[in-house]
Amino acid sequence: MGGRGVGTGLGARFCLQGVSGAAEFNPALANESGDFTLGRLTHASAISARSPDVCSRLPIVVDLDGTLTPADSLHELLAALCVKRPLLVLLSLLRARSKAQVKAAWLGLQPDFQPLLPWNDEVVKLLRAEEGRPIILCTATPQSLAERVVQPLGIFSEVIGSSAEQNLRGSAKAAHLVQRFGRRGFVYIGNDSSDLAVWAEAAEGIVVSHDAQLAQRAREICPNVQVLAPAVRSGGWGWVKLLRPHQWSKNLLVFAPLIAAHRMAEQPLLIASTAAFGVFCALSSGVYLLNDGADREADRLHPTKRFRPVAAGAISPLWAWGVGAAALVVALGLAAGLGGKFFLVSATYVAVAVAYSFWLKRVAYLDVAVLAALYTSRLMAGASVTGITPSGWLAGFSLCIFLSLALCKRYTEIAQHLADAAADGSRRSYNRSYGPGVWAAGIFSMSAACLILAGYINSPAVVLLYEYPARLWAAVACMAFWGGRVW
Repeated sequence: MGGRGVGTGLGARFCLQGVSGAAEFNPALANESGDFTLGRLTHASAISARSPDVCSRLPIVVDLDGTLTPADSLHELLAALCVKRPLLVLLSLLRARSKAQVKAAWLGLQPDFQPLLPWNDEVVKLLRAEEGRPIILCTATPQSLAERVVQPLGIFSEVIGSSAEQNLRGSAKAAHLVQRFGRRGFVYIGNDSSDLAVWAEAAEGIVVSHDAQLAQRAREICPNVQVLAPAVRSGGWGWVKLLRPHQWSKNLLVFAPLIAAHRMAEQPLLIASTAAFGVFCALSSGVYLLNDGADREADRLHPTKRFRPVAAGAISPLWAWGVGAAALVVALGLAAGLGGKFFLVSATYVAVAVAYSFWLKRVAYLDVAVLAALYTSRLMAGASVTGITPSGWLAGFSLCIFLSLALCKRYTEIAQHLADAAADGSRRSYNRSYGPGVWAAGIFSMSAACLILAGYINSPAVVLLYEYPARLWAAVACMAFWGGRVW
């Protein structure tokens, strides 16, 4: 769609008043003067053509959720309240008598709420190209919240939102706009089936959706309909990205005790470890879903994380949390079937991981210690499901190496100015002043890991497992070289 697709584009084609059906336009019917005539009309009862100048001056009315932003502002509000005031959210549901009252009650719990939302860039560009004509936001979102949400854009001449008495959605929104502008007196930009009632009253409709059936239904009731396919689309692939199967390789650590004990050939233990691997894949994916919902606003300020499905608005944080919680419940149920000790390790992993996602990541240095512990818990899970007693050498090495890697990640973020909470809105407590301390702690942890590995090579247990223990010193050399490259 061109830069002035709503204004001059609409005026250059045609505009109908009093049309209850759809008009099919044939460019071949344009006369020599450049004026267009109407082709075959279907389902039309009363037709009168408006001049192009009149059409180009019609106000543009835009929906908010799913149209101007791919996200849902009410879901964003509810997600914030579920973290801060979950009991009051439940009470408001019991007391409210209508959907409009529920929205007003939730907004009353946090009246200054102003989410950081992703924008549908195609719609924003289209609206900026039409500056100079009335551009109005009309949404089912509560009035005060809608005003705060779109304030950063600075392109709306007016914002019309829901109140405690009226929910401006579907036919209610259509009736309000007809009363305000008259039938066929406005251009409407929407995105879902609830907007069909509005398009039926509009002079021109713009469908912001990939749904071809929705666009066809809009064409049947609106004189002129255009389709604007948004860059962000929800669907199965978004959920696959949320589950992060590429991160499941971390769960291979459950096989480490089996490998370290040289018992990989024992089929029952191998099967048990494989089952534990599957459980931890489900657990980690569930935690990722919770984490992405909790960290959505910080992710929207990150150059690459902003493309994650929840941050981009393709998937609601409420849906992410719901599916994530269900995945954790199912996975813990499977963990219980693999033994009490394994269930205890798995439940502890979930509790610590959830606490990290919502709270502990805000505490400098504690966050990296928790990450190291979460990695090490995978080793403990592998040991518990196989009955192999983990050695202190393996646990100590794991804690030190993963602590060093977590610190390396934080140091990289500091160097790239991404960990400064004042600059990018991140909830982590690091800033550039932490750089030297993080660097020193990372070097110390990596050195400690090398020393633990060296101590293990000199321990009596090595003689029982390896015929030529001296050859393991090559691993220490490689470890030291790799650590130096990392830092």
